[in-house]
Amino acid sequence: MKKSEIREKHKLIVKHVHEAAIENFNKDGHIYAIVFLITYDGKFMPIIAPDVDFSNYKEKLKFSNTIRQLSTKFKAVGVIFVTEAWVLSSNTKKGIPFENFSKEIQRIGGISKHPDKKEVIIIVEQYLDGTFTTSHEIIREKKKVKIKKGETVRIDDVDGIFINLLNKPDIDKLFEEVIKRND
Repeated sequence: MKKSEIREKHKLIVKHVHEAAIENFNKDGHIYAIVFLITYDGKFMPIIAPDVDFSNYKEKLKFSNTIRQLSTKFKAVGVIFVTEAWVLSSNTKKGIPFENFSKEIQRIGGISKHPDKKEVIIIVEQYLDGTFTTSHEIIREKKKVKIKKGETVRIDDVDGIFINLLNKPDIDKLFEEVIKRND
């Protein structure tokens, strides 16, 4: 199996993750956080986190560190993280300038307290050679809830609790091992 074939397989998996996340949200009205490890030998390992209190920083940090340890232990080549979240753009007209973003969020007590926040289903895909995110906006109108599908963007230079969950060894060497195992 070539590197391009591995990528195509990952794209198909991610497409199904997006579809399932939206379908589950439409059915249940919420999503439990879930992480998928894509292991170096081609396995797809789900890790569900229904008991993690994502409003508690220490619990989020503990969970993200557990994912980092598991990604190393199982030689993951990809990590996909799916959850609901509040997001806030740093580049909107009324938004917060990027250089002041962290300070302002801490000052007001978190993104969830900002009047311009958006509720989203967020999917973060992390691979050995890049990180991508997609935010599907959740729009609640009276008794109706609809999902506005988002664009996937590359975010390699971003940091956060649930970013950089993947241990990144020598990429080319690991891809060579994956290709040999899948041939």
